[in-house]
Amino acid sequence: MWLIMNPGLLTESVLPLPEGPTTIGRTEENSLCVLHASLSRRHARVERQGEQVVLFDRTA
Repeated sequence: MWLIMNPGLLTESVLPLPEGPTTIGRTEENSLCVLHASLSRRHARVERQGEQVVLFDRTA
């Protein structure tokens, strides 16, 4: 399974999505660090569970 960032744009990135949790945010403590002002330090968590993917909002 893959995580596609910015699909269709010149900045498109395709990253493997491992089994279990992947954290996304602005700080380097995250599995995926994205240095963009629109993201919080601890923005989201993606959990791959077999063929299912669940997205958790960590900003609330």
